[in-house]
Amino acid sequence: MIGIIVEFGNFGRVGLAVSCHRSNTMVLSILEKAFSEQIKFAAVIVVDSQGDESIRSEIRKREWPVVYHNSEENLGAAGNHAKRLELAALNELDWCYFLNHDGHLDFHNVKSMLITASMRTKVGAVYPLLYNGTRAMPWEDGRRSFLPSAGRLSSTRPPHNSQVEVMWGSSNGALYNLAPYRDGVRIWTDVWHGYEDLGYGALLHDRGWVQLVCRDAVLRDAYDYKKVRFLGKTLNITDKPAWYAYYGIRNLMLLRRRRLFRARFTLLIVQKMLRETAITLLLRGEKRRRLQFLYLGFVHGLTGKGGKWRLP
Repeated sequence: MIGIIVEFGNFGRVGLAVSCHRSNTMVLSILEKAFSEQIKFAAVIVVDSQGDESIRSEIRKREWPVVYHNSEENLGAAGNHAKRLELAALNELDWCYFLNHDGHLDFHNVKSMLITASMRTKVGAVYPLLYNGTRAMPWEDGRRSFLPSAGRLSSTRPPHNSQVEVMWGSSNGALYNLAPYRDGVRIWTDVWHGYEDLGYGALLHDRGWVQLVCRDAVLRDAYDYKKVRFLGKTLNITDKPAWYAYYGIRNLMLLRRRRLFRARFTLLIVQKMLRETAITLLLRGEKRRRLQFLYLGFVHGLTGKGGKWRLP
């Protein structure tokens, strides 16, 4: 049990949980800020995959009261998410603020999201506004349907409003209520990497938990995009390793199979397949490899094959 017990006003025990995979420097920077005089949490958790013990060593050196879990296998995003929820519950937290290694810890965000959560009953999760300056429309004001491209994008910041109800959101920068976990809501870990937060959002919704976007909190998203020129226009496309193509489509197929999403979800998967095929043929490198991964992922998802694949 963590020794520090500091409450954020009347919001109960609030913790911080950070994911890590070969990102020691960034995670240590988050921890340093977490133990500054300005920000204190009832528990601070780090879930690492295949770590080299550098973080554990620094934690001991600085005498930080951190719950550090280092998995011998690569947990992926879904497994890391599930382990952080588990450890947060074990440490008797009421709320836990989740950050990826590249996330930015902001006390104002945490406090604003807690205030938003207090305005409704049975709130399962609160998400920040997302800002990505590499996109033509950089602001994302929540995901209001169970679709892979559900984000409401705009070129200007949406007006302040603390009660914007959504269906799911990115776990990076999310504030999670631990009551759903204690009530039996669990991450589908076999999706391994990608859209696990969509699946969790669907499960929260099915169990009657409300999810909100806090427009007073902003997370500057570090998701990788790159600008390319095509037919005289500048386009923004994702810039990820080739193996992402496999999980991106396979996991959507698994979610479709598992929750029996409506026909529109299936249609959008097909549209995503066609769009990714076209972008790969026209704009991306490693064309053959990416397309092989994309269509293999489709087949594996169709047949219900989950878990970590051979890559990465």
